[in-house]
Amino acid sequence: MKANLLIAALTLVSTSAFAGGSITVRSDYKNNGKYTNQANTDVNGTSEFASPFARMRFDGKMGEAMFFGSFNLIADSAGSGTGAYNPLSFVDYLYLTKSFGDFSVSAGRLDTEIGGFESHAAQMGDDYTRVLGAFGAAGALGFTSSANLYNIQSPGNLSGVSAAYGMGDHKVRFDVTNESNQLQGASVKKRSNMSLSYMGSMIDKALEIRAAYLSGAVDVAPDLIAQTFMQFGIKYSVAGFSGTVEYFDQTAKSNVTNAKANNTNTVYALVDYKIDAYKPFLKFETSKLKAQEDDDAVNSFKRTATTVGVEITPKAGDNFRYHFAYSNVADKAGAGSAGANATSTQSNLVAGIKWTGDMWK
Repeated sequence: MKANLLIAALTLVSTSAFAGGSITVRSDYKNNGKYTNQANTDVNGTSEFASPFARMRFDGKMGEAMFFGSFNLIADSAGSGTGAYNPLSFVDYLYLTKSFGDFSVSAGRLDTEIGGFESHAAQMGDDYTRVLGAFGAAGALGFTSSANLYNIQSPGNLSGVSAAYGMGDHKVRFDVTNESNQLQGASVKKRSNMSLSYMGSMIDKALEIRAAYLSGAVDVAPDLIAQTFMQFGIKYSVAGFSGTVEYFDQTAKSNVTNAKANNTNTVYALVDYKIDAYKPFLKFETSKLKAQEDDDAVNSFKRTATTVGVEITPKAGDNFRYHFAYSNVADKAGAGSAGANATSTQSNLVAGIKWTGDMWK
C-alpha cells in the first residue's frame, strides 16, 4: 500500500508541467532519564536510536493550478498498535491551489497553518521538545490517563477546503475541514472544524506574527468532543538573533450530560543566535492542564520545561547539520491526585543529524 502511494506521488510529480522536490531525513540518539511518578514509583529510563522525521516534499503545476505535497516516509500504523497501515499517516498534506489575483482557494489534505511557529518547527524536523499546548505529550510522566489524551489533540493537517486572501506581507485564511484526530475514525457523531488564521510580517520582515482560532471537534469514541483551539505568536529576527514567544489555549468538552470541560494552555519562549557554524538555543515552557474545570482534579497538572541545545552546520550553506539538545521537564500533580502536589522531573538528551537533499540533483 505504501509503495503504491509513493509510486502514485512520483508519477504525479513527473507528469506535471514543472516540479521541485526535496527529501529531509533526521536520525537521533535519544536518552530519557529515570524518574519517579506521582504514585512515588520509580520508572526506568529508556535509550534508543530513532528516526523521528523523514519527509518527501514536492510542488508543481497542473494547468493553472499549483499542487503541494508532503509524505511521511516513516509512518506505518499511525500509532494504532495494530500494525494496520493507514494511508493518512503517510500523507502529511496533498492539495491543489488555484489563485485569482490576491485571492486563492485550496482543496485536499491541507497544510492548515494553525499551529503557529511550534507547528512549523515540527513539520521541518526542527523540534526537540514539543510544548504541551501544541502536539506535546499529556502526562508524559504519568499524570494523565490515556483516556484523556484527547485534551491535547492539536488539530494538525486535515482534509478540507480553504480560502485565503493575501495583502503584501499579510495573509488571512479560512478553512473548513474534517474534525481533529481523524486518523482514529472512531466517533459515531461527526462534525467539521472551522478555522481562521493570520500570517504576516512587518519591519522589513524582521517581525513575524501568526494567529489562529479553531472551533470544531475531536474524533474520540463514542462521544462527540467539542474543541476550541487558539494560538498567537510573534517572532523577531535581526543580525543572527531570533526570539519567539507563543501562546496556545485549547478546550475540549464531551457532549455527555453535565460534562465539564478540560483546558490546556501553554506559553513558551525560544531564543537562538547564529554564530558562524553554531546556533545555540534556549527554550522555556510553562503549561497547565486543567481537568474537569478543576485545578485540583485527579488529572490536572502544571508543567515547566527547559530545553538547551546547539545546532552545528559544518559547511556554510549546506543542508547537513548536527544537533544536540538537553531538556528537563517537571510536572506537578493537582492536589486531588493520588500523589497530591507531587512533582516528577525527567531529563532527556537528544543527539543526532539532519539532512535535506534536492530530489532532482
